[in-house]
Amino acid sequence: AYSISDHYIRETERGVEEMSPMKAACGHTKKQFNYFSPTVRLQSILDKLSSTSSSISSESTYYNTMPEILLLHGVDDDIVPFTSTADIGMLIKDCGIKYCKENYLTDTGHADLAMELMLGGTTQDLVMDWIENRSRTGKTRY
Repeated sequence: AYSISDHYIRETERGVEEMSPMKAACGHTKKQFNYFSPTVRLQSILDKLSSTSSSISSESTYYNTMPEILLLHGVDDDIVPFTSTADIGMLIKDCGIKYCKENYLTDTGHADLAMELMLGGTTQDLVMDWIENRSRTGKTRY
């Protein structure tokens, strides 16, 4: 979940907000939810840039401190909608970060993605291929 407030609303609609670890891990107030939400923090960067008519260039601190990013999401995730990954991917790219790849796995749910990453399967293969490709082709900034 990239927007903790949005995820909390979704959990409330499902009646699981009090048993979910998300609330305890991210605080109990909207201010704390926003602090821990990548979506809110990236939007803040964009708002600052637009208010100063600036953009992120290859010389900027934001650009140079961002690692290469691989976003994964199962299309069949019934806990966090896969559209949240599309939203954060768009925000990352809007910030001028070009090293962001999105990958959506069909027939993959919320737990499937985590289990396959840890125990092996399509998700782990995809991540390892992405890492190995970066090393083999030198397509990394580091």
